Amino acid sequence: MKAFKSGSLNIDVVLKLIILLGFSLFFFITVQSGTIQLLVHPRIIPFLKFGIVIMIIMSLFLLKDIFKLQREKTNLYQYLFFIIPLIMAFSLPVKEINSGSVAIGNSTGTVMSGSSTARSKTPDIDSAGSSSGENILSEDTEQKQNTDTSFMDGTEEEDSVPELKDNTVIMDDSNFVMWIDEIYSNPSKYEGKKIIVTGFVFKDKQFKENEFVPARMMMTCCAADMSTVGLLARYDKTSELRENRWFEFTGTIVNSEFNGDKVPVVNIESAKRIAKPQNEYVYPY
Repeated sequence: MKAFKSGSLNIDVVLKLIILLGFSLFFFITVQSGTIQLLVHPRIIPFLKFGIVIMIIMSLFLLKDIFKLQREKTNLYQYLFFIIPLIMAFSLPVKEINSGSVAIGNSTGTVMSGSSTARSKTPDIDSAGSSSGENILSEDTEQKQNTDTSFMDGTEEEDSVPELKDNTVIMDDSNFVMWIDEIYSNPSKYEGKKIIVTGFVFKDKQFKENEFVPARMMMTCCAADMSTVGLLARYDKTSELRENRWFEFTGTIVNSEFNGDKVPVVNIESAKRIAKPQNEYVYPY
């Protein structure tokens, strides 16, 4: 193979620099703008920052070879696996995921559940299953078997139990999933307790007219594993609530029948319309 003249650009090195610096720039922009939180769990962001530094250092080492004699012809196809995702990263807008843009199949509260009782009674918000005749809130045995709770030992679980405020359960961004797990683990403990929960209205055709879920989108690792979580609620004005609108709901926790099982249900007493929060997602840990 005829070598390229010394002093001309080394195309292989140029393409590697474009890929490394391109991804570095993309991650830097998304981290600085905050849109990275729409893609990955906040705990992953420090690793992305570390990756940006590593890619820049690698680029600096490659710079010295940019005019180095190239003895083989550049095979562009081997770089397409990196260039195409890079182009898509800059050309496709980053959008928030809602209940209508993801197939929902993870059991509500299962990820954080520390007891087999809670897991066995955890409801499953499954929009994909609604057309197949399966219960919208049902037991999901396979999901429970695949649930990884190894990151929680007894001490960590005890420390993660949220506290009542003025004898009221207040579910916010920081404890939404923890409260779901706690209420399902100890349903009798919280029966009759007041609850204030913020979320968007999730409905399904399998719900009764007065039923819905004050829901949040939960991210375990990244946008690919998003699922909708929340407690089943009943409200005599459910028909007036538009789906995907955000409300602050006040109600009382009761243990009620749903598809033959006793599950925690929120009897809604009032609903106050609120603006969509800056970060719609909640996290199991």
